[in-house]
Amino acid sequence: MKISRILLAAGALLINFTTALADPPVDFLSGPNDRQIAAIVVAANSAEIAAGSYMWNLSEDGNIKKFAEKMVRENSVVNKSTSALAIKFK
Repeated sequence: MKISRILLAAGALLINFTTALADPPVDFLSGPNDRQIAAIVVAANSAEIAAGSYMWNLSEDGNIKKFAEKMVRENSVVNKSTSALAIKFK
């Protein structure tokens, strides 16, 4: 039950963040702009954070819990800096 709430919250956060940064669709000839790239990075890291939280809650193995904590910690740092950078791209 707790895991479901964590994943639901991560999904809602991801949708809100990427919607807030929504730009016109990507022009596949020129590629994504800086804001779109930042949103992609945040989305990928949010998925890693959710996976790490899920692994930590599910596992009883100390090594897996340690790795899961590292995933959450490192991806949270990247998301914080990427989110701050994305706000500057207007």
